[in-house]
Order: sequence, then structure tokens, then C-alpha cells
Amino acid sequence: MEKLDCGHSFCSVCLLAYFEGLINAHRVSEEDLFCPAPKCLRPISENQVKRNLSNELYDKLCRFRRAKIFEDPKSLDPSEVAVFCLQCGEVAIMGRKEQRYTHNYDYECVYCHYRFCP
Repeated sequence: MEKLDCGHSFCSVCLLAYFEGLINAHRVSEEDLFCPAPKCLRPISENQVKRNLSNELYDKLCRFRRAKIFEDPKSLDPSEVAVFCLQCGEVAIMGRKEQRYTHNYDYECVYCHYRFCP
């Protein structure tokens, strides 16, 4: 059984089937991956998603996310940018945060948590 952050629990087979259905339908944004319990719309964390998918299926999820970002860049929030992480090479949507003492932007990869400036 996998207990989600919202408190709902699902067997791993059912949760995997839920994720596979979403991924195969190209519904791969973080907003698409929410608890499948009726009336619960709480997002499922990236760690929980990754933990419940095979490496192959997680790679497919990431490929679909990358494609979606570049198909519709207007889908990004104005405070976000799609960049390649300098450490792991994943394409990630990252929020821009002004650094405390400089005018540069600071990025943190959502996959490997590497921090860098553009």
C-alpha cells in the first residue's frame, strides 16, 4: 500500500494503473497528477510518482513532459522558464528567484536539486 501526502492509500497495482493511464493519455503535468480519490484534488509529489513507476515508465513521463514544454511554451507561468539542468540534463520548469546580493537569477532543478545561474 502507498499512502499519499493527502492521507489516502492505494495498492501499488492500482496506483501504477492510474499513472500508466495518465501517462499514456499524455496528461503528465504536475496539475494532472493528483490523488485519484473522489473529490480529492491534492497533487501527488514527484517523489511519490517516481517511487511508484518503473524506470522505463518514469523516463516516458519525463519525455512527454519535455515535449509538452516545448510544444506550448505559453503554458509556462511568466515567473517560470524551461531550461536544461547543467548537472542531470533534464528539462525542467524552474521558477526564477532573485538572489539576495546580486541581480542574477538562481535556478534549482526539480529532478536532482542542482542549483545554478543561467
